[in-house]
Amino acid sequence: MKNSTFSKTSRRVLLSGVGLAALWGGVAQAQNQVVASTEVMTVTGTRIPRVETDSPSPVISVTGQDIQNSGSINLGDYLKRIPALAGSIGSFDTSGYNSPAASDGSPLAGLNLLDLRNLGYIRTLVLIDGHRTVAQSTGSAAVDINTIPLTLIDRVDVDTAGDSAIYGADGVSGVVNFVMKHDLEGVHARFQAGGPQDGGSSKFLTSISAGHNFDDGKGNITLTYEGSYQDRLFFTQRDFTKEGGRAFFVSNPVEVASGIDDPNLPDFVPAKNVAYLSSAKTGAIDVDFDGLPDYTGNGQPFNLGQDVGNFSAIGSSGMPYADDVQGDFEPIERRDIVQISGHYDFADWFKLSAEFKFAGVQTKSTSSAPFDDYAIISSDNAFLPDGLAQTIADNGGQALLAEDYLAIRNQEEVKRQTYRSVIGVTGDLLTNDWISNLRYDVSYTYGQTDIDDIFENDRVTDRFFAALDSVKDGSGNAVCRSNLDPSAVPPDLIDVFGVDIFSDTAPNFDSSRFGESFTPGPNSGCAPFNPFGPDAASQASRNFVTQRVHTLGLLTQNDVNGFLSSDFKQFQDWGLLDAPLSVVLGGEYRKETSKSTIDPRFDPTNLYAAVSQNVAGEFDVYEFF
Repeated sequence: MKNSTFSKTSRRVLLSGVGLAALWGGVAQAQNQVVASTEVMTVTGTRIPRVETDSPSPVISVTGQDIQNSGSINLGDYLKRIPALAGSIGSFDTSGYNSPAASDGSPLAGLNLLDLRNLGYIRTLVLIDGHRTVAQSTGSAAVDINTIPLTLIDRVDVDTAGDSAIYGADGVSGVVNFVMKHDLEGVHARFQAGGPQDGGSSKFLTSISAGHNFDDGKGNITLTYEGSYQDRLFFTQRDFTKEGGRAFFVSNPVEVASGIDDPNLPDFVPAKNVAYLSSAKTGAIDVDFDGLPDYTGNGQPFNLGQDVGNFSAIGSSGMPYADDVQGDFEPIERRDIVQISGHYDFADWFKLSAEFKFAGVQTKSTSSAPFDDYAIISSDNAFLPDGLAQTIADNGGQALLAEDYLAIRNQEEVKRQTYRSVIGVTGDLLTNDWISNLRYDVSYTYGQTDIDDIFENDRVTDRFFAALDSVKDGSGNAVCRSNLDPSAVPPDLIDVFGVDIFSDTAPNFDSSRFGESFTPGPNSGCAPFNPFGPDAASQASRNFVTQRVHTLGLLTQNDVNGFLSSDFKQFQDWGLLDAPLSVVLGGEYRKETSKSTIDPRFDPTNLYAAVSQNVAGEFDVYEFF
């Protein structure tokens, strides 16, 4: 990693009255001799061509060779090593239980998003060769850097200065510019495979690029394919994270029991066998409605264990912390990128470049399970042990069931397909006694991202409670009650809490909506769901109570950008300035659209995990500088 430096005598002046950005650097005479032989380039953070060592703000750069030498096939995980990007979102942060969603409910699963100085990924502008790129999350400008081919990266410039004045309002916290290779010659192939010795999270990368320079280097054409695959790392694949291996800090049970804060005792102690009392792997059943479970679903008395507050205990029959809030640490991820790019210098004043890229990124992640803290179980449930069924019957015929349904853990698969094309023209124009380095640059960028966000095990409320409300038929077989009596509605919480809902996690679905997603009766397809154990439910019941629910997203970007820059030498010749006056004049038009459409087959309030509404919007931006 290298830090570019800049002259202590550099000065930048903004001529806002006429909409011009002017910059001149006072470079000492001794430096001029060095600068004269230094290649002039445009540094990220300014549109004015200047020497690499003369930048108004520090730019951190890492090379493509640095990335390759690291052995990482995940660009986000590598760039998080830079302190300014330490808060970025990587694969671990968007998989399993950690998987967040944007404020509009759009999926972030599988995305790798850069976040400069923890100001938010939506405030970090990501560019490729100075050009914008379409986002991969609806409702925001969040760019998934996994869509950038590692093979073609020449360097990555990280400008931590706020660059909203140069690149627009979305560059508030700075800019990360990926500078790509454009003169590749020959065939370059790479294969990489690796994985931890304990299994899980194996990674594979295959890339091949073929480039050819022609017409004495005036032109180049390059074709690249890059594919990568990452295997899942589930929490049970590591001893220190699975049940019995992971320690949690909990309130000191001695202080909890006494109700006294003893200054001689620690307030918190580590414990591995901590569990929630509001649930259990085989179900927690409260027969007397006092708020504490009395039995497990297999009919055994519920051991309350040693209280540590927060409705939790050590050594209880409850739901272990380790199983409740876990999932994938690394998702299954597949990435396929195809890019073709080329350029040809027809003349110094007309240099044409074009690029097209397709990136398909597919991620699949398993998360925590759906749960109910309060749901009704009837004494005639087909799967209740006889003794427990009789106890519930003796106490009014109904009991409260609390459970995390591990048999139907939430799973999310997100498929993203990104298309990006760029065409640009640049060139050097006239030079005379007044003007030098007169250059123009005009480009058009189009980008589109198609998203299919799939909740594979999304629990459908009315289907689930139809399957949970099971009885035995005349032959002693377990069946859904509504199969035998289409008018039967599962019990709700109105007699206990005065609310007409089936459970506390389905607050917008009352009993009048039962049968919304299926037709009760013998041909409904309902299969009885056994809740009393992680593996107790049949596959048929799992298939009935969960559905693959799709949320489709579409983002588009149209961007026209152009500027003209020049050095005015006469100001230096007149002795008014120490160096030529550098001026840039330009403008940009950008239109972006975003749309997210939920699965029309289901009302979102009948689902456990899916987003709640359709979202659509667009905006236009005109900028001049």
